Amino acid sequence: PVPVLELAQQLQLKLQRMHDIETENTKLRETLEDYNKEFAEVKNQEVTIKALKEKIREYEQTLKDQAENLAQEKQLQLHNDYAEKERKLQESQDSMSSRLKEAEHKAQSLQTALETTQAELFDLKTKYDEESTAKADEIEMVMTDLERANQRAEAAEREAEALREQMSSTNQSQRLSSPTKADPDSVIRFHCFPDWLVKKPLIG
Repeated sequence: PVPVLELAQQLQLKLQRMHDIETENTKLRETLEDYNKEFAEVKNQEVTIKALKEKIREYEQTLKDQAENLAQEKQLQLHNDYAEKERKLQESQDSMSSRLKEAEHKAQSLQTALETTQAELFDLKTKYDEESTAKADEIEMVMTDLERANQRAEAAEREAEALREQMSSTNQSQRLSSPTKADPDSVIRFHCFPDWLVKKPLIG
C-alpha cells in the first residue's frame, strides 16, 4: 500500500500541476487574445492617425492657399484703396490750389478796390473839408452881416421910438400954442423929421 499511496500522491501532484498549467495557459491565451485585440486597435489607430495626418496636411494646404489668396486680395484692396486715396488727395490739392488762386485773385481785386476807395474817400474828405471851411467862412460872414443888420435894426427902432416921442411932444405943444388945427403929417414932415427921413422910408 505504501508505494500505491506514494504513486497516488505523485499522480495527484501531477494532476495539480497540470491543472495549474492549464489555468496558466488559459490566462496566457486570454492575455494573448487581449494583446491581439490591442494590436488590432493599435493598427486601426495607426490607420486613423495616418488618415488624420493626411486630413491635417490637406487642411494646412487649404489654409495656406486661403491665406495666400486672402493676402493677395488684401494687398490688391490696399493698393486700390491707396490709389483711390492718392487720387482723392490729388483732386483735393488741385481744388485747393484752384481756390487759392481764385482767393488770391479776389484779394488782389479787393485790395485794388480798397486802394481806389481810399483814394476817392481821401479826395471826398479833402473836398468836404474845403467846402466845410468855405461854408464856415460863408456862415460866419452871414452871421456877421446878420448881427450887423440886427444892430442896425435895433438902432433904427430906437431912433424911430425917439422920433415918435418927439412927434408926440411936438403935437402936444402945437395943440397948446396954435388955435387952428394943423395937419399932423405936414407938421411932422416939415418940423420934426430930418430931410433924409422924409425922403427915405423908416427901417423896421
